[in-house]
Amino acid sequence: MQLAIASGVTVLATGLFLAPLSAQLDDQAMRRALAIAQSTAAQPRLTEELLATDPSPTGPVQSAAEQVRRATGAEYVVVMDRRGVRWSHPDADEIGKVVSTDPSDALAGRNVMEIDSGTLGRSARGKVPLRDDTQHIVGAVSVGIAYDSVRARLLAAIPGLFAYAGGALAVGAPAACLISRRLQRRTHDLAFSDISALLTEREAMLHGIREGVVALDRTGRIRLLNDEAQRLLGLGPDAAGRPLQVTEKVHDPLLAALLVGKATVAAERGVALRIAPGTLLPDRLVDPRGLVTVVGNLVDNALDAVAGADGALVEVGLRAVGRTVELRVRDSGPGVPAGHRESIFTEGWSTKEIPAHGKRGLGLALVRRLAERQGGGVTVDGAADGGAEFTVVLPEALADTELTEPEATGPEAAERAGLQMTESDTGVVGEAQ
Repeated sequence: MQLAIASGVTVLATGLFLAPLSAQLDDQAMRRALAIAQSTAAQPRLTEELLATDPSPTGPVQSAAEQVRRATGAEYVVVMDRRGVRWSHPDADEIGKVVSTDPSDALAGRNVMEIDSGTLGRSARGKVPLRDDTQHIVGAVSVGIAYDSVRARLLAAIPGLFAYAGGALAVGAPAACLISRRLQRRTHDLAFSDISALLTEREAMLHGIREGVVALDRTGRIRLLNDEAQRLLGLGPDAAGRPLQVTEKVHDPLLAALLVGKATVAAERGVALRIAPGTLLPDRLVDPRGLVTVVGNLVDNALDAVAGADGALVEVGLRAVGRTVELRVRDSGPGVPAGHRESIFTEGWSTKEIPAHGKRGLGLALVRRLAERQGGGVTVDGAADGGAEFTVVLPEALADTELTEPEATGPEAAERAGLQMTESDTGVVGEAQ
């Protein structure tokens, strides 16, 4: 198929080149005939001899016209009077007869260029008026160049064109074969029908798995997600091709992986977990595990607060200002009463029943200790639309730019984030651990 296409393109290109070449050769021949006719009509004695003599094979007009014809290689040089009667012609028997083509345009004072047929066959023709000293038209000069010479020039150019075309095909054919062999190796010599069947089977298997599966390419963009992943993450089929729902805003892979996992947990509990507008966190955290602990505890606390409510929502916002990181976790739950907003950070304090196997009230206390250890703090207020909003400020949470390593992307970032990775020809498939 590739060779057929290459051959077809070569033949088409050659034909497209020959068509304008033929028209160009015709135009050159007509212009040459017109130039010969103009130079002949400019001879000063030609008009006098036309008016002073009769048409004759041995007359001065015939002699002058034949001299021009032999010198220029024209097929004919015909001088005629205003009646169209020939005073010259390569065939002496035609002298004294009326010309076979219409001379009215030239006798009306117009120059004519054309491809036409006359007594000597098809030719490229040029006609000009013949004027006397007072610029009155007394006749016309018609010059023809044999069309066979034009055709011969065209035919002479064809071998060269085919030589170039053959050279192009000689280069294109091996290239097409190499591409075909490479394609066969990449597709394991499978036919198109086999590839289509394998793709159908893969789609059926992936969408039939009860676990959520997301496939990423090497740049971290979503290549495929099955039905369960769409349900758990609240995404539609149009998510394919976009960067992952989190990694383009949270560049630290460990924290991004946590948020992806929390989004799955939230979806299973009927809660919408979203990233706040304006969130952007670079991959320069001094203590990424500490921030992961802070975010994880605050999100878990928010999920407990809104679980079971209609329209349950938890929103996480992260932004960096210099070396300071500001974290906000907002929920749509009942909120924290003003009198308890300080005591909730006390170890052991909880509004829930203490389980038999352990303690409650450790998460928020741990959040405060981690924040204070980094020179920051945590506060809680009422959200604008109800619920609670926790704010954590960490003044020295980011390292200086020049001290950090290049940001990891793709599989490397995922491995650092705790994702189990499997490489494939299309990219990376990961499942959060």
